[in-house]
Amino acid sequence: MGQHGKGQGRRELLKALAGVAAVAAMPRAMAQAASAWQPSGRYPDPSVKVVDPSFNRYRLGPPVVIES
Repeated sequence: MGQHGKGQGRRELLKALAGVAAVAAMPRAMAQAASAWQPSGRYPDPSVKVVDPSFNRYRLGPPVVIES
């Protein structure tokens, strides 16, 4: 086998190791994401931030409640 074959084997090994590391880290990342999320009782949700002000026109305001 020449140099090309050795380099290809290393790449495949690195890809496999990266995949294993990603799968091993997944349960911890999902647990942290699930425990950090809290449902909002308010509408619109105050945790949603507008990044680009040009999209403010699409943001929904609080609903109007009419008492009868």
